[in-house]
Amino acid sequence: MPDHILFLPGFKGSRLVDQRGRPVWISTAQAARTGTTRLALPQPYFRNQPAPDLAPGSVLDRVVVVPGMWNVRIYGPFLDWLAHTFPASVIEPFPYDWRRDCRVAGQELLDRVIEIGGQGKRVAIIAHSTGGLVAAAATGSTLFPWSALCGLVTIAVPFRGTAKMFRVALMGDPVGRNQRLLDGLSLSSFESTYQLLSEPDHPLIYRISDLTPIPGAHFDPVRWQQAGWGPWAHRNPDDDEDSMASFVADQLAQARAFRHFRDRFPGNRADSIPLLNVVGTGRPTLDRVFWDDRPGFRNRMVLNAAQRDSTPELVGQSLAADGDGTVTSASARLPDQWAVSLVARNQSSSYEHGNIPNDPDVRRAIRHLLLGQHPEESA
Repeated sequence: MPDHILFLPGFKGSRLVDQRGRPVWISTAQAARTGTTRLALPQPYFRNQPAPDLAPGSVLDRVVVVPGMWNVRIYGPFLDWLAHTFPASVIEPFPYDWRRDCRVAGQELLDRVIEIGGQGKRVAIIAHSTGGLVAAAATGSTLFPWSALCGLVTIAVPFRGTAKMFRVALMGDPVGRNQRLLDGLSLSSFESTYQLLSEPDHPLIYRISDLTPIPGAHFDPVRWQQAGWGPWAHRNPDDDEDSMASFVADQLAQARAFRHFRDRFPGNRADSIPLLNVVGTGRPTLDRVFWDDRPGFRNRMVLNAAQRDSTPELVGQSLAADGDGTVTSASARLPDQWAVSLVARNQSSSYEHGNIPNDPDVRRAIRHLLLGQHPEESA
């Protein structure tokens, strides 16, 4: 059994607090009304857009809807299970700023693993969703102490990105009644948004005129500007367009670089470490979108089923592939180098993306891995 278990949540899975320690992501009041706060990062193209100075607080275990009466549980059930299955003293939730480049939190994770290893202890990492990319950023470092790692669990990780991030960069991601907190302006300012885009060679965007894909369109910064995607869909008159163009071009380049970094896996030092990779299946998951290139409709995007159904040319066209509702099964498969470098076992789950850690079969597999049991052994 590991001496230490680090749990990394996914996108939106860590509280963000202001300089006084007050939660900005997320409070009861914010979910209940529109408000004025955005979670935008302070990017150089903003001129008159307030960007709060935030830091990670704790892993989001629950959101209180009605104090004392109604809570929406997020990671609470899984953290409770960990604490009942293993000694509570070995469990360490690892919050991070999920808006930032995954390599920032990856460096923080690397430092923590080095610290634990320096105490002569062995650590296991459990990572859900974007947390798996943070883990990849840490293990991709030549300084990663493989001798300190005794197990790795990756749950519904978008190794090859997710089409949902392109959609929310344009449309935003409402939080309860709050349309502003994670609006498109905020999401398109996040560095992680670009790292979570579908792979550059994935056929994400299709023309409506002939239903053919536009290769690499979502990684072309010129097309982002010309089509009015991301920051351009939400820009204010005072925003600096030159800085905006430079920001998007840099983020897309950094996203490409991150993919190479993610795939750089020093297998000669990891070939005895067990890995459990969990893939969600059985749920329609956004996998492609359509761009209206017809005269008079230029730059109109079809990003969801309602928009597709109102477009006669797209009758019978699917936007979805198999997955967990957020990440496709194809995206959640291990990168090739990971699969050959670790002692990997795959597990499927029919649960929804955010709920996969609560799948009893997944929990059983995690327990087997971390206790060094074979799957057929009794729990």
